[in-house]
Amino acid sequence: MSVVKSLFGRLIDSGVILSIEADGGLSIDAPVGVLTEGVVAEVRAHREDLLAMVEQWGERAAIMEYDGGLARVDAERLALVDVLGDHPTPEYLPEVPGWLCPWCRRGDQLADDPGGMRCDRCNRLAWRWIEHSCVRADFIFSEL
Repeated sequence: MSVVKSLFGRLIDSGVILSIEADGGLSIDAPVGVLTEGVVAEVRAHREDLLAMVEQWGERAAIMEYDGGLARVDAERLALVDVLGDHPTPEYLPEVPGWLCPWCRRGDQLADDPGGMRCDRCNRLAWRWIEHSCVRADFIFSEL
């Protein structure tokens, strides 16, 4: 992992809120004690790269929120995984491997439904029974 990705991940994990100001500057809102002299020196040394990463993270989160229908907090978590290139955390992995909701891309809250499997997170039918097969609901709806 690059130095900038590591720094970005550490800042987020420490509760730091990074954003881009109207003038293009980097805005940092951190809990007391997080921004030590060493961290501030790292941020200054990698300011431009951090700005680019914050922009990329915000853009991906917005796409996941508005196009994917995710709550902002979920969109930011998934965008962080995407930007950092890490494997998803256990909360984003399905309980049964391979079973994900096609709408919100999560699998931790799939529940049996008379029509197939419903995602309790986004409240949509994720998988549908057709004869003796369970088919992703987005494939079915896209062909109607």
